[in-house]
Amino acid sequence: MKRRVCIDINSIVPLIARGFLTGVGRTTLELVKEIDRIKEELPFEIMLYLQNIKGIAPVNFGISLPYKNLFLPSRDSIDRFISPFHIRTTLTKSDLWHCPHNIGQVDNVRKTIFTIHDMIAFRCTGEFEYQGVLKGLKEFPSLLQKSKAIITCSQSSKNDIIELMGVNPDNIQVTYWGVRHDLFKPLVDKEDIRKYLAEKYNINKPYFFAVSCGYGRKNTLQLLEAYVRLLKNNPDNDLVAIWNGYGEDAAQLIGKGRGRIHILNNVRDDDLVQLYNAATSLFFPSSYEGFGL
Repeated sequence: MKRRVCIDINSIVPLIARGFLTGVGRTTLELVKEIDRIKEELPFEIMLYLQNIKGIAPVNFGISLPYKNLFLPSRDSIDRFISPFHIRTTLTKSDLWHCPHNIGQVDNVRKTIFTIHDMIAFRCTGEFEYQGVLKGLKEFPSLLQKSKAIITCSQSSKNDIIELMGVNPDNIQVTYWGVRHDLFKPLVDKEDIRKYLAEKYNINKPYFFAVSCGYGRKNTLQLLEAYVRLLKNNPDNDLVAIWNGYGEDAAQLIGKGRGRIHILNNVRDDDLVQLYNAATSLFFPSSYEGFGL
């Protein structure tokens, strides 16, 4: 009888609930899709786990793997309450649990594999104070030290885990994230792309491109400030940034951009490919990253 591995895929639920994914959600989705493709070749069974009251299921993502859904909100307070009762492992009948989104409350940490993408919460603690998660982070080192194993996506993140968490290096496996080359690839018809972007997003000039968010380590505000200064020289390039929500400081800088700063949100993958292809250059000015796609 094959042993069963259960993968917690709650990080991909926002694609249906809100229309977009973070980098962590994207890597989880692509991982599960690939596992679905090769499932017959695996020496163990795969079960997926979701926790949401909307009934979102793997079939919504084109995934045929079996799953269990616990019809409760996916919140740390709820997970913390139900963990001692081993409800999730009992529901899924799993022998090993995989948490691919950094950390979370689990039923049995010694039978859990964590995928740790980065140590941002410990390198950039100021960004997490307002989220009320610092208290939970105190449990982080103990969980990782007791875990079955840790997967991480870069040697840099492995070094951080060893230094900050005190984890045995032999318990950490570096596995680099793949790229969907069938989707993210050079496109030939650049002129057609430019016409499409002009029509859909009103981008009519060459442009610099950035895919970012409002966290301080991303330096997105500094990028906007630099571009506003550059406008004094009347550059050929506009600035296009994908940014799902920004504050007043950014809004003021965008206003100073005289219509040449374009902020896009909830961009579909097929449009994202075209935006990358048509850009003059990509700006990735983060001061810290555990990984980048």
